[in-house]
Amino acid sequence: MPRIKVEETGKDCCICLEEFEVDEEGREMPCKHVFHSSCIEKWLEIHGTCPICRFLMPAETAENEGDDGDSGRQRLEGGEINGLEYLHSALAFASLANMIGMAGLGWGSNQPGSG
Repeated sequence: MPRIKVEETGKDCCICLEEFEVDEEGREMPCKHVFHSSCIEKWLEIHGTCPICRFLMPAETAENEGDDGDSGRQRLEGGEINGLEYLHSALAFASLANMIGMAGLGWGSNQPGSG
């Protein structure tokens, strides 16, 4: 994750809610959101996603960012899923939620008056 210098005022780190100082160092995620270095490093150790858009950090990037070289790897081995698995589970959940929502609205075929 690249280190950047903040060039304008009025930007906040959404993790700690503190405003960036001009020329302060921040970290820019692949999704282009910027955070204080210490804030995003701690966040990613726990969550592995962008706090704004939930972009899933690539495993190799998150793994290499650990302070001691092991913290990221342990988090990833503890159940982190890759992008394809994430997409598949999200689609399966959306499909299930859609079916439950439709059944809850009385759109099921076994409801009175549906046949």
